[in-house]
Amino acid sequence: MTIQEQLKQIRQKLDTIQRSDEAYLELVTNEHKLIRTEIQLVKQLKLVEETERDNFNKFSRKLREAHEVERLRQEKSKYLSLIGSVVGALLGIIATSINHALKMKDFKQLVKAIETKNVSLTSVVEDEQFTDKEIQVATLDVTGAKVLIQENLEESNKKIEEIMLNAETNLEYRMKINAIVTVVMTYALIAVTIPLIMKFFE
Repeated sequence: MTIQEQLKQIRQKLDTIQRSDEAYLELVTNEHKLIRTEIQLVKQLKLVEETERDNFNKFSRKLREAHEVERLRQEKSKYLSLIGSVVGALLGIIATSINHALKMKDFKQLVKAIETKNVSLTSVVEDEQFTDKEIQVATLDVTGAKVLIQENLEESNKKIEEIMLNAETNLEYRMKINAIVTVVMTYALIAVTIPLIMKFFE
């Protein structure tokens, strides 16, 4: 039975009982106690409601702060990813340009070396042909001279092929070394750049 129901019953009895009756005083006392109890319960209820309201406001504020922190974190991650992509692309372009320049330099050096070797071999072949012609005039007929010249040309061609093969091998080796150096430089720059960017945004 609730307090309101108890008060209702007491007040109904008070209306039917005379004030001179001893039960009237007891009913009034009980009514007074119930009213005081009701007042205390109302105060407690208001206190609980205020506490609940404060807790709800705190929870709402914390939730908004958490959403704001998450939004900032996502934006920070997005910007860091964008900056990392741009830096990576720039490093890739720089590394590719350096690698291309080194390859062109090696290729030019190789061409110069081949031209120098060709000039030397041409001089040797001409000297050998000249010597062979003198020997031919002294010891061989025209057919024998042609055979000797053909043999000298074949030997010279073999030497040229060996030089070209060695040059190609050296070029491939240098290209591999340049590629390895480029990759190492790229990863080193990325490893140094990313921590600096992260520290800048902290």
